[in-house]
Amino acid sequence: MAPVTLLAVAPGRYDLYFRDATHSGFGVLRARDLTIEAVGAQLNADSRSSIA
Repeated sequence: MAPVTLLAVAPGRYDLYFRDATHSGFGVLRARDLTIEAVGAQLNADSRSSIA
């Protein structure tokens, strides 16, 4: 199972969900209405904060 889900909400726009066993469906909503570039930035920022 993927740790994140992108749900297309409009052409080129996505909602970002992080998998969480305590939540059904797509997981926990982390951000709304992102471009794919913004999704990448969000994932990079999250991976850096997880390392520290």
